[in-house]
Amino acid sequence: VLAYATGKPLCGTSSLDALAYQARDAAVLLCPLVDAGRGNVYAAFYRPRGETVIRQGEYYAGSVEGLLDTIKESVLLLGDAVELHRQTIHQRLGSLADCSTPGEEGRGYAIASLASSRLEKGESDDALSLTPLYLREPLAQALLAQQKERQA
Repeated sequence: VLAYATGKPLCGTSSLDALAYQARDAAVLLCPLVDAGRGNVYAAFYRPRGETVIRQGEYYAGSVEGLLDTIKESVLLLGDAVELHRQTIHQRLGSLADCSTPGEEGRGYAIASLASSRLEKGESDDALSLTPLYLREPLAQALLAQQKERQA
């Protein structure tokens, strides 16, 4: 609303992008993880490139085991969900997985840097149509859909 009222540009940034950006100095594949509950995670893969990171493929929403089964090279896993799934990560990936926390200047800095980079390229988002990125259906909507199917 503030961006719309002032006519200033607005740039949306995903939490996964910001987590990966914080580790942009790493020399391996990056995989930030966000807990999605019930043994699931939101994730994506990134490659460090210069002063930024480039997402490789689509965002992932699903079981941590399903995600880990796709990893075939050394990877730096990032984010709070790493601690939740540390045992599974080490069982599935062994020495391929690095769960150390890189030096982080903070997520706020990462978000601001990513947005600034987009603005410098002349990119921005529409203030009235920018919405959160939901990688899977919210639980309440899924339960309501199941209830309607049972009633039909």
